[in-house]
Amino acid sequence: MKTLYKIKYYVDQFVSYFVGFLLLFMALVVTYTVFERYFGRGVAWVEELVRAGVVWTTFLGAYVAITQKKDIKVDLVVKKMPPKMRDISQIISYICILIFLAVFTPLSFSYVKQFASYTLPMTGMTRGMLYAVFPFGACLMVIHYVLSFITKVGEMMKSWSGKESEARRS
Repeated sequence: MKTLYKIKYYVDQFVSYFVGFLLLFMALVVTYTVFERYFGRGVAWVEELVRAGVVWTTFLGAYVAITQKKDIKVDLVVKKMPPKMRDISQIISYICILIFLAVFTPLSFSYVKQFASYTLPMTGMTRGMLYAVFPFGACLMVIHYVLSFITKVGEMMKSWSGKESEARRS
């Protein structure tokens, strides 16, 4: 299991750096386009390239935020719960997310397949390539949440069995 977590760590680092690279690349390309337009020359392919970059950074950036626990959460009620209820609510949350991903992941593969033959006019890039981030990101999220679920259940079992052992000893 430690090997799996180590591999996931390196994949997470790669995705994080890749998203950063994409953001930097888009900023440079947009800056280049601004200068080209200033001198009276337009660059038509930039819009398609930046659109692809936005789609990829949005979806992979969401994954990076999730893995670094920087995603948006509304946990006002959860923080006021007793620890056992908090653990149970987190497990329920993981189950709901995994159900969503179980529906979303196969649909994303079919979506990419559906648009695989459509090409963008300026770059020639296929829409399937543009949307390939959906199944890729969804699979990464499935792995993340399955591992998080397993870890949380293991932590719950340890803490609950430890508390019950202490209660029996008293």
